[in-house]
This record gives sequence, C-alpha cells and structure tokens, in this order.
Amino acid sequence: ANGHKMFPDIEYSNGKFYFVYKYSSGYSIIYKELDLSTLNSVQPIINSDKKLIKIIDYLGRETKNIYLPHIKIYSDNSKEKRLIIE
Repeated sequence: ANGHKMFPDIEYSNGKFYFVYKYSSGYSIIYKELDLSTLNSVQPIINSDKKLIKIIDYLGRETKNIYLPHIKIYSDNSKEKRLIIE
C-alpha cells in the first residue's frame, strides 16, 4: 500500500491543476500536474441503472412534495439535494 495522502494542496493556474501531498509515512512528497487547457468538452457519466428509490425532506421523513426542500435517494446510493428558490 502506498499510504494515505496527508495535507493535500491544490492550485489552479492557466488551465492546469497542481496537486502536492505527503504520504502518511512521512518519507514522500508527491507533486502531480493535470493539464486541462486542451479539454474541449466534458460528457456526464450516464448510469442507466440509476433509479429513484425515495424522496425525503431535510428531517429524514419520506415525502412526495417536491416543491419543498428535499433529498432524492437513488439505487446507486447517490443523492441529490434540492432547494427551489423563486
């Protein structure tokens, strides 16, 4: 195992992300650069297996009223928090 990443630092400049972190062993400092300057578009990941399981209010009670603040819980264990402001 490579150990846990400790004290991460992230910077963004001119289309590039810079990551610096230390392994928990304390013997390695890692530097990574991610260049996004040539990225043309981002496509969302579409999970066709994702199905709505239930909708709950912010107190955890199941609800059908989607016009009040609520959380949608899906079969892939993802959640969407909704707050509609008009």
